[in-house]
Amino acid sequence: MKFILGLLSVFTVLSLTSCNFDKAKPSTTTEKAETPKVPQDYVMLNQEELSGDEIKTMRSNALSILNHRQKESNNKAYSIIVNNLWKYDGAVKNSDFLKGDQLAGKWIAFKDDLTYEYGDYQETKGSGRYFFDLEKNLMLMLDNHPDIKPQEFEVKLVTDMMVLVGNYIYQDNNLQAKLVSITSKPTKQ
Repeated sequence: MKFILGLLSVFTVLSLTSCNFDKAKPSTTTEKAETPKVPQDYVMLNQEELSGDEIKTMRSNALSILNHRQKESNNKAYSIIVNNLWKYDGAVKNSDFLKGDQLAGKWIAFKDDLTYEYGDYQETKGSGRYFFDLEKNLMLMLDNHPDIKPQEFEVKLVTDMMVLVGNYIYQDNNLQAKLVSITSKPTKQ
């Protein structure tokens, strides 16, 4: 009986000790890293399936491309997108459709210095850099928030309306948005 109790106590000590060592060891599994914390009110946010490492790699690659494109164009901005603000009128991500009250007050503004800001009513929520190629109708956007992945969109412009269609390069081919031109930030009614 003493022998069995002795074995049980040794087993218990070994079990507890091994549990403590397991907690101290770094994980050797290949699980995805936790998705980074980013502002959830950004309409174009589309990175639920990506790890922090994937986003970091995408951002690094996109920054090189963005710098090259801006330099090659002599930092040219186009008045058709910078003259006014753009208010979100509708957005589709996968099978989710946002419109009306869900997008009330959401806007984005592209500037002459190839930066952009976005927000909700009078409040600016974020910013970044962009490049728009009028000949190819492509826009590359790189948010200033380090945990938001870059995005590239095919742009369709018609006077006071813009449609952004997500490109596959940064896994945004499930995303589209319709924006309308406005002269000032929306106000709450």
